[in-house]
Amino acid sequence: MAGDTYPCYSEKKDNSGHWYWIYYASNGEAIARSSESYTTTSKK
Repeated sequence: MAGDTYPCYSEKKDNSGHWYWIYYASNGEAIARSSESYTTTSKK
């Protein structure tokens, strides 16, 4: 995730086309992932 400022989160699509998020700590390490996937993204 070049150019990102940490901490931050990223939204991605899974294989079924649903969205999930990953939260990254200040050192860039992924520390949390959503336990559910969603049909829409929060980004506009």
